[in-house]
Amino acid sequence: MEIIRGDTIEEKFASIEQTLKQFQRRLSTKVIGLLPPVPLLHSQAAPDNAGVFFAAISPVSGICVRVCLRIGIYTVNPIRCRFRYGTPTMYNVYERELRETIEVFPVDMPVHIGDTLEMSVEPPNSIGDILVAVLIVPDIVGQMRQEAFSLDQFLQLERREERENTDKHVVNK
Repeated sequence: MEIIRGDTIEEKFASIEQTLKQFQRRLSTKVIGLLPPVPLLHSQAAPDNAGVFFAAISPVSGICVRVCLRIGIYTVNPIRCRFRYGTPTMYNVYERELRETIEVFPVDMPVHIGDTLEMSVEPPNSIGDILVAVLIVPDIVGQMRQEAFSLDQFLQLERREERENTDKHVVNK
């Protein structure tokens, strides 16, 4: 079986291009979209009267994998830090002793969309100049629609979106 056909260079290249197009149609290439981890960032000069220095709501379901704290001022050392996560009626508590200016530690707390994440210390005036970073890895199965697209379908969607965006810009001028 002769794969490359043609007498001239141009005919041979055209034959190769035709063969490649046939192989391309047979390949099943999938495009995978990934959700990156979601960071929640916060800074505060000092805890409030109840000792709370971080409160946030989870925008996704997943696992809170890491907490990073920078505490610039300790008036008491060490201190107990309390992590509370869940709903107002049903929540979990995780406690940890803090000693260092920078504390990075894994937590592996499951969170759901709308869960409250709260951090506090006792006594309330024991720390100051606080930076907080919490990293949540989304649960991809619960967050994404799963659709199989071939590379050709993906490129068609991309071209269609580009045309629609171009049309919007032309209309708005």
